[in-house]
Order: sequence, then C-alpha cells, then structure tokens
Amino acid sequence: MPTRRALLLLGLAAASLVWWSTPGFVEIGGPEGAAKLMRPNAAPRDHAAAVHAFLEAEQARSRGASAAALALYEKALAQSPRVPLFLGAAARTARELGSPERAVDPLRQLEKMGVLDPAGQAALIAVLAETGDFAGAEQVAQRALARNPFDALALEAWRAALARSGNAVAEHSLVERLRALERDPDGRAQPLRVLFDPPQPVLHIAQTRQLGAQTIYDHSEFLVTLHNPTRRPIVIDRAELVSMGTGSRSGLGDVTKRFSYPLRASREIAPDGMVDLDQQVFGFKVDTPHVQVTYVFQLCWHGLPAEPKQCVSQHLDLLPPQDELP
Repeated sequence: MPTRRALLLLGLAAASLVWWSTPGFVEIGGPEGAAKLMRPNAAPRDHAAAVHAFLEAEQARSRGASAAALALYEKALAQSPRVPLFLGAAARTARELGSPERAVDPLRQLEKMGVLDPAGQAALIAVLAETGDFAGAEQVAQRALARNPFDALALEAWRAALARSGNAVAEHSLVERLRALERDPDGRAQPLRVLFDPPQPVLHIAQTRQLGAQTIYDHSEFLVTLHNPTRRPIVIDRAELVSMGTGSRSGLGDVTKRFSYPLRASREIAPDGMVDLDQQVFGFKVDTPHVQVTYVFQLCWHGLPAEPKQCVSQHLDLLPPQDELP
C-alpha cells in the first residue's frame, strides 16, 4: 500500500463532461497477486520518437535552452499531435520565450480536449489578450466562470486582460468580485483537489500484469484521493475518469459512487475531508499504442446546503522508465 504522499495538481477546468467507456480500459481493485511478464512494445515508432523528442526537450529546458526545447516539443507534437503532456509543455515554453502567439493553439487544443486546469485556463485568457484577441479572451473567461463561478484564477486573468484593453469600469467590477472571494469565510475559491500517491507514478509499457485470469497492459499503480480544502461540506455531483495520450482516448466513465464517503449514499465530503477511490491499478485489457498516458479527472460538486455547481478538470501525466522505452 503506498503512503499518502500528496501532490496537489491544481487542475480545475473541464471544457465538457462526457461519459466515456471503452472495453480496453480495465478497473482493478487492488495490487495483490500480480505477476509481471516482459513483452514486445506495441507502440508505433512515431509515438516512441515523440516521447524521445519530449525528453530531449525537457533536458534542453533544464539547461536554459528554451528555444531549442520549444522546437523539440513542437517536433514531438508533429509526431503525436493530441498528447496533453506535449501540448502543455509547448505552451508553457512559448510563454517563457515571450511568444504568446505560439502558445495559443496548444492551449486551445487542451481546452477542447477538456484537459485545461485553472492555471491553463488563465494562461489561455492571458495569451489571447497579449495577442490582441480580447473577444476570444472574454469568451474563454466566460466559459471558465460558467463551469466554476468561484474561479479566482479566471477572474484575475480576465481582470488583467481588461486592464490591458483599457476598460477600467469592467476591470473595477472584477476587482470587487475578487475581493469578495478573498473575504469568503468558507473559501469557495479553493477548488476540489485530486491527490495522487505516489505523486509521479510510473507507466509500465514493456511489462504486463497478471491479475487472476486477466492480463493488464500499459499499467500503473497509484492511490487517488479527493480533498475538500474549503471550510464547508460539499457534495460530489459527478466524477469521471478519462485516459488519453499516444493511444486512443478511453476511460472508466462515471466513478462518482466509487469513493469512500463516510455515508456512501450522500457523496458528501466534510470540510478539509478526504475520500479515496476504490482502485489502485490502472491499465488496459488490450495492448495499446500508449508510450505516454494522461489520466484526466473531470469533477463537479456543490457546497451545502444548495450552492451553485462548480466543475473542474485535473490530470496526471505518466511516462515509462527509460529502460522500457522502444
């Protein structure tokens, strides 16, 4: 059993909440009884090359060579264009280089895929404003606030965009909303969080896991915990799990009822309370082209007694160890 070490991946905004279920995705309840078998990797070479380009980009960025890193991230995207990990890295590095125009497309793709967290949503608002697309920035802000009316990051990003545009009246109204959130005794601006233990699990693509009669491919193991950081009780309205990456998009669908609520029928989490998902092994019933996997948790909840619904998205990016890469 892993220890409960928490990485707060502050992923908060989902573009849409869709029910996904694919026969290839397997749910396994516990880690016991697993045998590991080496196997040939089924990933196409372009996906493996994309992951290698991404890893080279990460090394270049760590050396301060951001321009070279961005070129490598974009090379990875040319080979695997819909991988959230690559899109996010390219957008982040473009902003670091002062090139917001090169960050717009990756961030827009992430929003369409339902992967943008609140920081990513705020980044999209910012780069649109920086490139002069204030109408686009407003549309993104309105979508973010429709999903979560207490999203302080979206409000602040839109306030900064209004300041850049010279609309002082509209900016002042957002300043007042932000101040009200800061004074909120219940802390509604703090969104529901997903904690992962260990914080950075490993994706095994060159090993299978045998659980009973079922062979599990492209698997990983981690504990998933929902944390309510606010000072009022909340009720989980919906929790969905989607997987994507270098292989096809799939997922478990609605996992709302599978958390360890004190009163399971209520789906309630106390102030500063936590509940665990009843699953620790994640993988696929069939061999897949995955050389990288991103698990996306799309969450909706409301505060008690009857507060507005809030929705966010949070994700976990997984890579295989070097010795398992093709």
